[in-house]
This record gives sequence, C-alpha cells and structure tokens, in this order.
Amino acid sequence: MSTIKIAILGYGREGASVLTFLAKHPLCASAEVWILDRNPKCKLPRCFGRTPLKKHLGKEYLQGLERFSIIFRSPGIPLLIPELQAASKKGTIITSSTITFFEHCKSRIIGITGSKGKSTTATLIYEILRAAGFKTALAGNIGKPMLELLEQSSSLDFVVLELSSFQLQDLKRSPEIAVVLDIFPDHLDAHKDMDEYVEAKMSIAAFQKKFDTVFYFANNKLSKRIAQKSPGKKVFITPQNDTALKNIEMAASVAHFLRCSHDIINKTIKSFQGLPHRLERVRTLSSVLVSPPPDVKGKPKKHSCLLDFIDDSLATNPHAATLGLQSLEERYDFVVLLAGGHDTGLDYLPLASALKHFKKVRVILYGENREKIYKAISESGVEIFFADDLRRATQLGFSLAKKIIADLHHAVRRPHVAILLSPASKSFDQFKDAYDRGRAFKTLASRL
Repeated sequence: MSTIKIAILGYGREGASVLTFLAKHPLCASAEVWILDRNPKCKLPRCFGRTPLKKHLGKEYLQGLERFSIIFRSPGIPLLIPELQAASKKGTIITSSTITFFEHCKSRIIGITGSKGKSTTATLIYEILRAAGFKTALAGNIGKPMLELLEQSSSLDFVVLELSSFQLQDLKRSPEIAVVLDIFPDHLDAHKDMDEYVEAKMSIAAFQKKFDTVFYFANNKLSKRIAQKSPGKKVFITPQNDTALKNIEMAASVAHFLRCSHDIINKTIKSFQGLPHRLERVRTLSSVLVSPPPDVKGKPKKHSCLLDFIDDSLATNPHAATLGLQSLEERYDFVVLLAGGHDTGLDYLPLASALKHFKKVRVILYGENREKIYKAISESGVEIFFADDLRRATQLGFSLAKKIIADLHHAVRRPHVAILLSPASKSFDQFKDAYDRGRAFKTLASRL
C-alpha cells in the first residue's frame, strides 16, 4: 500500500493549525506530510510525529503538486492558479482548513463576509453573545485559527467566523447564520475580475438550508445578490447612515435576532473600543506650537486644540477609505488625509466623489500609486500635497494640521482636527502588510 502524501500549501497561522490537526488524526499517522511555502526561511518543526517533516521552500514551491494525494490550501494561495488546477485534474484533492472545519464543527456557525468591516462586525457579534451568556468563540481571519476550536466545538453555542473570499471560494457548505456586509471591488490582484470575486463570496449563502438565515445590506446590490442565493430566511438591513457605523447596526441586528436583550446589546456597543488599525485613535494632542510665517517676526505660539492621529491602515481600498473619511465628517473641524501605497488595479473615483462633498480636508499622497490617485481626485476641489513615503507624509500632515489649527482659531475656540491614515491601497510597496504600516504610523505619531 502506497504512502499517502499530504501537502500544506502556505505555512502561516492557518498552515500551522492544519499541521497540528493532522498530527492528531489517526489516519495521518503513516502519512508523508510536506510543507510548501514561497519563503525559503520559513521556520518549521523538524518532525511530523515520529517521521521527519518534508519541505519544499522557495520560488519553485508550486512545482510537482500532482504528486500529492491531498493538498491543504492556505487562504493566501489563490484557488485558480494553474498549478493547483492541473493537480486537481490529475486527481489531487484540494481542500482547506475552512472546508475541514465546516465538515466537523459541532456548534452553530455565524459567518461574516464583506469587502470591509468583517473583523469589527464579527468581534462585536462575539462580544454581545458572550455578554448575553452564550458560549461563543471567535475564529477565522480574526481570533484563533478555526481548526483549534474543533475539539471544543461540541460545548459551544456559536462559533463566529470572519470569512474572506479566499476561504469561501471552494467551500460547499454555508453557515447557519450568514452575514453579508458591503461588497465592492477588492483583491483584484488575486481574483481574475470582479465577477470571480463576487462568485467566491457566494458560498456563504448558496448552501444554506431553508431553516437558515442570511443578513444583508439592502442598499448594496452585490450584498443583496449574494443573499438571494440562499434558500433560507433573508433579513435585509437598511442602515441609518452610510459610514463605517453601519456594521455596528448589522451586529446589533444579528444579536437581536438571536434574542439578546436591548440592554446587553446597547451596553456592549457602548463599551466596544474598536479594533487596531480600524479608525483607531492612536494619539491626541491638546495643544500645538505654531511658528509664525517665515516673513513674520515673532515667537512660536501655543494653540489649544484636539489633534487626533487616527490609524485606519486596514482601509486598503477606495471604498473603505471613503467610509472612514465619511465617519469623521461630523466629528472634526478639519481632516488631513494620508493616502497611497501599492496599486492593485482599483478605481479611485469613489474617493474622488466623497472628497467633492467633504471640503474640510487636505490630502497628502505618498507611495507608488500616488500619481494614479491624484489623477482620480485632482478635480475634487481639495488641496493635494505629495510625499515620498509614510514618514514624510506624517511629518507633512503634522505641519499642515498645525497651520490649520492656527487658522481655525479665529472662528473656533478649540479646533478639533484629525490626521487620518486611510490609504485606500495595499501596503506592499513599503511595508510587509497593513498591520506593519499601521504600527509604523503609530510610532511616527508618538514621536511628533
């Protein structure tokens, strides 16, 4: 009898959880397990049980996939790459930790997807359910890797999962409760086109049963289109405002459906601090020292103010940045927006449209796509500046904010101004990821 060869394709957080799962599975005791990863310096355990763990690391890691019986694909590896599809045609089973979890989970699953807002909505639903006394766990793109919850799933009331298009794309089951937030262009560097991206999201509702439920935003055509695939109950939410706060409304609606009390829902929302790098206020200054113009003699003058540095680094597409900007419109006298980064073929006109209506803003563009964003927003009527990188953009933003505060003092006793990092772009031109970019902004803000 030939040895079963199993590959874990991509060894990040999920890949490591797959390896742990396989080590506990009796049918895998005699299997030959391989780790395949682009990173040649990927740190791996030496053994799988009593046998050496095999590996194929570096640029050629996708070669020879057809030699494996089973491949566990990590979400960062697109499903439709030629190497995976060729292996599938030759009989290799392509699976994932998400598929495995849905096959074996013993608790009810609440799945959340969307182009932005998934983490905030999933976390808030989780917090409300916990406060209401439900035994609940949070997993997926946030919280624990979902396979780590399998053994305890029979003792849980709910598992709340944040699910990306990459996790949903080859899933043939749907959660009992599906939540579809706003859908707009994103990840088009990994998906062939917008149709493929939307199609990948369909699995969150398409395999529901008639007693299952899907929630969606009534004012988003693609959210509605995905929800309509469900044979179950459809609950539409018409948000009171079209900002990032709408996701809080969605979380409250799901909690109310699950019979959580209004008191618990409201208390949990009130105490919810938000998540890192999602409109996170990282520093506040109560005064700034403003020097007079170069042609005017005098000493720097101290101005009372509230100057907030806000990290929205996970706003990696124009729609997300637009929602972030709109959510600040009524709270601030003026906003300095820092935008730019790695281009993934997205259209920046939604940001331009928002800027036309939000005149209390100045924009600083940095990164490799700054000229492309400039072309899209140049006729929006706002003042636009350029910087080479995030460090210079943050320094320039601080200088502009101080001048704005000085000017506003003629009309406002204590101006409330924000320096908002909401890039509308991926981070790969200068940073490892959006989290790395957010941490860098926090450090820069702390030094000003």
